Formats: sequence, C-alpha cells, structure tokens
Amino acid sequence: MISGFYKFFYWRSRGFDSLLLASAPLLFILDPFFIGLLNAIFSIMGIWLIFGKHKSSRVSNQSLKFIGLIIAAYTIIRMIADIIGTQQWSMICTPYQAYLALIGPLAVGLVLVRDPLRVFVLGCRLAIIIASIYSAYWIITTNNLRLGFGTNPLIAGYVLMIFACLTRFSLHSSEPKLHNLLPFYLSFLIVIATGNRILVVFYVLVFLWDLVSAMHHSNKKDTLNLNTIFLIVGGILIILAIITFFGERLRLSNSLNHILEEASADQSVMLRLHMWHLGLQLFSQNPFFGVGQCSIPNLTLSYLGTELNHGLSFNHLHNTFIHELAVHGIIGFLLVSSFHILIFRYLYRYLNTAHHRSSLIILYSGIFIYGLTGTHLSDDRMMAATGMTLGVLVAAAARLKYKQKFETNARN
Repeated sequence: MISGFYKFFYWRSRGFDSLLLASAPLLFILDPFFIGLLNAIFSIMGIWLIFGKHKSSRVSNQSLKFIGLIIAAYTIIRMIADIIGTQQWSMICTPYQAYLALIGPLAVGLVLVRDPLRVFVLGCRLAIIIASIYSAYWIITTNNLRLGFGTNPLIAGYVLMIFACLTRFSLHSSEPKLHNLLPFYLSFLIVIATGNRILVVFYVLVFLWDLVSAMHHSNKKDTLNLNTIFLIVGGILIILAIITFFGERLRLSNSLNHILEEASADQSVMLRLHMWHLGLQLFSQNPFFGVGQCSIPNLTLSYLGTELNHGLSFNHLHNTFIHELAVHGIIGFLLVSSFHILIFRYLYRYLNTAHHRSSLIILYSGIFIYGLTGTHLSDDRMMAATGMTLGVLVAAAARLKYKQKFETNARN
C-alpha cells in the first residue's frame, strides 16, 4: 500500500515538496489560510506513512508522538464535556492545542525534502525581507494604522516573529553571521508596523544577547569585528528611531505611564490585567480540569462589563500560562508545557552546533515572551505556523540523529 502511495507521489521528490515548504512563509503573507493548508498536507502524508510503517517514519520521535496524542485526546474530551455542560458550540470551543499532535507526523511528512531546515530557512529569509519592505512602505504611507497582513496584527506579528527567528539558523557551518543577523533585525520593521509592544521587548533582549556575544568573541580575538560594529551602530540607530518616529505607533508613552503611574495606563494594558485576574479566579474554581474553552467569551464579557464597563468579549485571556491553567487546569497546563520542553530538549541535543543552539534558545524565548501578553494556543494560524516550525526542526534533528548513528556504526 505504501509503495503504491509513494509511487503516486514520486513526482514530488523532484523538488515539489521543497518548493512547497520554502513557499510556506511567503504564502502566509499573501493569505494566512495557506499556512494551515500546508501544515495539513505534510501532516496527512506523515500519518499515512506512520500507519503504513514505512521506513521514513523512523524520524518520528515516539515520546513526542505519545504526549501529542494525549494532549489531543485530553483537550478534545474537555471540549466535549464543556459543550455538554454549556449546551452550546462554536468555533471558539475548538481545542487548538490538539494541533501539537501533528508535529510528529509533519516531521515524517517532510521525508521527500532532503534538507528541510535549509529549505525552510531560505523561505523564511525571502518572506521576511519582502514583509519588512512592505512594512516600511506601510509605516511611511499610513498614519498609525496597524498592519495585519490579512489577519489580526497580533497574529501576524507573532507568526512573522517565528519566521524571523528561523532566519538566524545558518545554512552551512561557514556562513557569515551577518547573513543571519540582517534579515532578523530588518524584521523589526514588521514589529513597528504591527504595533506589537511585547515583541519590542523581545527584540531588545535579543539585541543585548547578540551584543554581549559579539563583544565576548571580540575580546577573545582582541579585535573589534564587523558584527560588533554592526550591532552597536545599528542598535543605537534603532533605539533613536523608535523613540523619535515610532513611539506613538507602538504606544510606548502609555506603557511608560503605566509603569510610573497606574491610573494613566491605556485600555489594552488594563484589559490584560483584569483578564489575568479573572484567569486566576477561574483556575481556583477548578484547578485540575479548568473551566473549559467554550465559557471564556461569556465569562470575559460579564467580568469586564462589571469591572471596566467594557462591552467586548475575548476567546483567550492574553497570557498563555494563565489561559491554560484557567481553561484546561493544571493537567492541561503540565501536558502542554512538558510537550514544549520535550521538543526543546530533543532539538537542543541533536542540533548541537553552538549557532543552532543559540538560534533555538532565541526562538523559544520569542514564544515565551509573546505568551506573557498573548497566546499562540488560541488561533489556528498561530498554531499551524508554530507546528510547522517545530516540525521542520524535529525533522532536521532526526536526520542529524540518524546520520550520527550511521557514522558511529560505520566506524565500529
């Protein structure tokens, strides 16, 4: 059965899958729907190969597959119980956490791509350069309007931040580091255009990381290299540009006012603070299983209406950790957290060059920092982009794992 399936898709081995994978970031810019479609294509192929016990399914990590299935089963069962309890259903009830179960099959589905990480990084670099140029045009021609690339600016900002982090992965061991830094820092224009303040914090922290690393490297060689000069000069110019031109767009003054004087905080900050307080209250009501996703819109509408006289509802609590605790309880929170940690440990072990590990830490830091004021677990496009990114990295790590194993056996 698998041989027939493989023959049917034989024409894809001539570069079609590589082209499809490389085009994923660019297709997201054109229409965010495509990232979920491509995720589904590779995942379905992977599931087919796994059930057919094809030799390519060896890249599937059994622990990741097992925990992913548990997460999917738990969140779906929790959703059914929530629907029965509330007697209502809508797309808001969808357990997007179940997407995590597709990361393993997606890694298997990339079997026809010889070097998935290299292909995806090239696609990310092209997409980030194009998106950054368009963001610069948007900033110049519009008056404080936030760019969403066909979706919510918060969603677009997160997904393109993920792709920007991928541009930091080197294509080969001798690639100049400046080739990785330029697309990433160019993507700061996207942060400005989408108006994501929490991502400003992330980029500042990454800049400090790069600056310290470059200075440490220069001290070892007793020379001030080009990377250090680039970081120092570029960092100063970016900081001046933010303060001078983009402070109002990013609402930096409101954020500073909130730090110095709470009464002057802008509405988005106050909404988040109240939603976090609501989330902790909901967690205390049902600490093991949570209150369920379906009830969040009504609960936020009622709570914010009482506390702030605010007439809007939200489908998540604008904090990944509080949201998971409130919706799925400590069980769901531990399952999702352990899954992400397990993937990180697997990738850190086999993507074992210093530069790959540094890029991996930055990628995970971006996901973590964004999760402080938002959540990638509440939207299909964000989950699809995160799943595809982690799936590509898992596929690359698995290939390195078996390459190392083969070389060890050959020496013995």
